[in-house]
Amino acid sequence: GKLFKFVVDAEDAGSTSGTFTLQLFENCGYTEADFKVDQPVQAIYPFEGVTFDGTAINYAVPAEQTYTAGSFGKGASPMSAYAGNAEGAIAFENLFGAIKLQLKGDNKVTSITVQGKNNEVLSGSAAFTTYTNGTAPAITLTSGEESAKSVSLVCGNGVQLDGSNAVEFIIALPPDVFSNGFKVKVEAKNVNYTPYTYNIETSSDNTIIESQILTMPELNPINSLNLSRGSMTV
Repeated sequence: GKLFKFVVDAEDAGSTSGTFTLQLFENCGYTEADFKVDQPVQAIYPFEGVTFDGTAINYAVPAEQTYTAGSFGKGASPMSAYAGNAEGAIAFENLFGAIKLQLKGDNKVTSITVQGKNNEVLSGSAAFTTYTNGTAPAITLTSGEESAKSVSLVCGNGVQLDGSNAVEFIIALPPDVFSNGFKVKVEAKNVNYTPYTYNIETSSDNTIIESQILTMPELNPINSLNLSRGSMTV
């Protein structure tokens, strides 16, 4: 098979639908004519971090995500799509779920790290499975590295908390069962730039489901957790 790169038109960026334009690799050995509109199309996002050997599609799930107000970071949630004909619309599906933290306080959050308590793999090497022989799309993480057992949300210069209204932090995660619960480390600074670390921990089973958000209660001070579930949009 061949791997083609498409880019979304600038005016459609950030929308739920868009027009894609073929962009060939330099020295890739084939031309635009090699893309056959009458053949099934499999699509994946994001393109960065993807490798293809002619058969298997592999991806490197980043261990760091970038804070985005009210959403998860760009490219943090891999997606897959399939169309029987390239001339038809292609609908992408989220392959990840997410955890949402709701934090209150006076400090400025600089990073949040999530880690399972039973060696769950959350980042690193992964394999894409698109619609093949009727199977649903999926992404399977395969890394054995210790560094792949956590994911961090990096908040740049920091996100200021509010004592009255909770600030949301959303971290995309691969579908998995945290059989022993999970740990969250929140790193922050106060107005004097003194660093603080808050540790949040659950002990019961928690399941990350594709395209769903697992929501933590509003926390201030950080205490015990009861989680609820909601829909996740692209």
